[in-house]
Amino acid sequence: MRIIVVGGMNLDLLGMPTQRLLPGDSTPGKIVMRPGGVGRNIAARLRALGAHVTVAARRAESRAAAGGETVDMQGLADALPRADVVFNTVPAQLLNETLLRRARKDALLIELASPPYGMDLDAAKALGLRCLLESGVPGRYCPESAAQALLNYVERRCGHV
Repeated sequence: MRIIVVGGMNLDLLGMPTQRLLPGDSTPGKIVMRPGGVGRNIAARLRALGAHVTVAARRAESRAAAGGETVDMQGLADALPRADVVFNTVPAQLLNETLLRRARKDALLIELASPPYGMDLDAAKALGLRCLLESGVPGRYCPESAAQALLNYVERRCGHV
């Protein structure tokens, strides 16, 4: 299966207290930078599962951080006809009608970004493409476990809330 992940390679800035949080008081902490972004994370997880993933990103730094096979946004046009699945994580319209015409009719397009979305959803529908709008997947499909996972993370990083 050939998968394209569009965008989302950046640095995550994580702020973490170095001691227990006290309401109404300043808390010393540290800031850590690490590679991140929704697109990078999806690509890494899919590759770990054995999928053939191509990351499409605008900036050379983003493509380098993504690792593996990458293309710039111009190369995306050449990669689309070979993709079985396309994930978009960029909330600015990049996959316009011209690019969507290059997608295979049997490909699955999955929009993960927030509005205004990165795919022209109306054009995808008019072209007869299978396009799923899946913004906020964890909160919609498993809100309790998503909330619990977030709470567990905050407690691990910050101490008891």
